[in-house]
Amino acid sequence: MFEWFKKAKQSAGSSAPQADDGHAFFNALRHAPDPIPAGEYAMWFQSLDEESFSTSASFRAIDGLFQATAGIEEAVLALILRQLGKVGPGIKRVSLPDDTDLMSVLTGDKQHYLVSVNQEKGIRLHFHHATPVPHRIAILDGLAAYVRTGRPPIEEMYRREGAGKCAGAQWWAATRHVAIELEANADPVKLIGKLVF
Repeated sequence: MFEWFKKAKQSAGSSAPQADDGHAFFNALRHAPDPIPAGEYAMWFQSLDEESFSTSASFRAIDGLFQATAGIEEAVLALILRQLGKVGPGIKRVSLPDDTDLMSVLTGDKQHYLVSVNQEKGIRLHFHHATPVPHRIAILDGLAAYVRTGRPPIEEMYRREGAGKCAGAQWWAATRHVAIELEANADPVKLIGKLVF
């Protein structure tokens, strides 16, 4: 696992953002101890709180995270890996792997979730079925806020060094479109991005 870290690229980009927006949330993230708690994980589950995906607060939060990370996924992955102690402070970009890799993460209030990364689908968050919807939304919004705060210097780094290679934004746009179409035709979506342990 994590052999793809060899592809990490060190650059002269700026350090992590220091603004308040999302900063406290991000600084509290920690690597969760193994093993991954058993159960079903997904980006979203249909529930009594959210019967429709395309009109849910979770849909808005997932969409917001994909918008925040679009085009800068390598830098966002490096931010996460630095925070979890997986790479050193000089690593500013990490290529996403071809095959899916997972990281198990704890928030400051001990909420557990999984981060999956690959070239095709980008950076995705998966929550245990038992995680309450407000906690899922807070985690998605917290990470998106942190990334948006740090976007300007990251974009400047990308202008100097060249674009990354990740199709996550395209995958999400296609998934988003299909979900909206299905639910418009009274065909409810049950879950998105399922993982089972």
